[in-house]
Amino acid sequence: MMPLVLLCSDDSRRRRRWAGALAGTANVVEGVSEAPAEAGIDVVITDGPIPFEPEGQRRLSRDDVGLAAVGAAIPADVSLPADVTDRELRLTCVVLAEVVRLRRESREGAKERQQLARLAFTDPLTGLANRRAWD
Repeated sequence: MMPLVLLCSDDSRRRRRWAGALAGTANVVEGVSEAPAEAGIDVVITDGPIPFEPEGQRRLSRDDVGLAAVGAAIPADVSLPADVTDRELRLTCVVLAEVVRLRRESREGAKERQQLARLAFTDPLTGLANRRAWD
């Protein structure tokens, strides 16, 4: 499945160039509101301020996306030069999408382990600690 990439730039020419570079390797949107509601944004490519709280729109969580900063001195997962090549941009998106997938799987795994531990140490009828918990 192709990653969903959000392009954030005030320069429309730059957004078009990025979108062209990512054609065929990612689903590209140019605004949070354009992203399908059921799909999570995987990668954000920006050349300016971090767009994690758009005005009244669906909120992005820094833990749920990979951030690539192009020519901007902002905290990001990957910092790219302003004259980034199309190939570098594509590879960055592929790698960040995989990192995000692994982050999400790790978080889900931790939730499942917590659930299993709770089930292993509590009595299903009373909800109190069982013998395993006392041992």
